[in-house]
Amino acid sequence: MSMSRLTLSVTVLALALLLAPGPASAEEVNVKVNGMVCGFCAQGIKSKLMEQEGVEAVDVDLETKVVTVSLDTGAAVDNETIRTLIADSGYDTVSIDRSPASPEEPEE
Repeated sequence: MSMSRLTLSVTVLALALLLAPGPASAEEVNVKVNGMVCGFCAQGIKSKLMEQEGVEAVDVDLETKVVTVSLDTGAAVDNETIRTLIADSGYDTVSIDRSPASPEEPEE
């Protein structure tokens, strides 16, 4: 292959990679939970949710009784699975709200 054809091939490949659609955006699931009163409660829920494939991170806010579950990009963890995992931890799910994950702020 001549040098100009090689250069053209590399350029086309690089352009295709740049224009290709990126992966599906990650998702955050906010779950309102009844019954959480202490750090032990929070740790139990967090541990159970982290066992689920596709869960990237879990944050528990005891004051607001909200568990925020961050899902891996493209993960398929449905509401019923989340409800079941929380019930298996001994707590009741009040509501589930899904939204795209917030983009991280660029560092200055």
